[in-house]
Amino acid sequence: MTETMKAAYINETGGANKIIFGSLPKPVIGNNQVLVRVKAVAVDHLDTYLRSGKYPIDATFPYILGEDMCGVVEKVGIEVTGFHPGQRVWSNTQGINGRQGISSEFAVIDDDLLYHLPEGVDEKQAVATFQSSATALMGLIRVGRLLRNETIFINGGAGGVGSAALQFSVLRGANVIATAGSDEKVKWCKELGAQHAFNYKTQDIEKEVKKIMPGGVDLFWDTSNEPNLEMAIKLMALRGRILLMAGSSKANFSINAFYRKELSLLGFSLLHAQPIELRGYADIINQALKEKKLFARIAATMPLADVAKAHQMLEEKKDLWGKIVLTV
Repeated sequence: MTETMKAAYINETGGANKIIFGSLPKPVIGNNQVLVRVKAVAVDHLDTYLRSGKYPIDATFPYILGEDMCGVVEKVGIEVTGFHPGQRVWSNTQGINGRQGISSEFAVIDDDLLYHLPEGVDEKQAVATFQSSATALMGLIRVGRLLRNETIFINGGAGGVGSAALQFSVLRGANVIATAGSDEKVKWCKELGAQHAFNYKTQDIEKEVKKIMPGGVDLFWDTSNEPNLEMAIKLMALRGRILLMAGSSKANFSINAFYRKELSLLGFSLLHAQPIELRGYADIINQALKEKKLFARIAATMPLADVAKAHQMLEEKKDLWGKIVLTV
């Protein structure tokens, strides 16, 4: 008789009402795979995009939702050497590129996409950092090439990716200027290590940044969905880099000012990261978690059965600040 497990899945893309929480066959591992008993799952905006069909799903239905999880190794494939039953582990790139998600009691994960969770690290706090941290590291290291003593401007420094980028920029020895949408969020940015933080709703950001950095900033990271490239170009130093990871609108900007400063406009997506690259980011994330130098805000914690409610919260509560974590 086939063993079953509880899982949150869809049989077709659409609204949150398409999510089913029910029984599915317990997955079977391959030679290079690990069966993990899932303990905590993070819900990300990308999950809602995949569920709704905004981003195409390269997976078969029923499709299990979710990308990020912490868990415990249940069983390993015959060719797996780096893991054994009972170890605490995590992964953050499931549910994409043909892989099933992890919003379930058990998940099968390729061993090259699974990482050890350091002892003493809280599972809920850790799972809230993974997706944002990997995105931040890809942007800072491979794409943005941020160096020690350079200055980075982060528009949206209190958000998931923004706060991760802020913390890792500080760890890399960079100077950080951040913006946020409330005084409370500005305070949070400063607590995370930003040398300067401003409220973009009440302050003139262009004026404030020019006061601090009259020569311009080296890296400009706009985490918003409508990047302000005109402002970015005005704030850039010679040969500065402008980094984009989101955006739903068309952008207009001064080409003349852009090329006279010899600027670079860079875009990227974590969806295209290779396993060896992801493992490097995982090592950095683990070290920061172990040293208690990486934090994320958790907006809500709820049981796995409430996946649909979590998706609705992400889509409807525009003022939601922090990750939603599901416990299994």
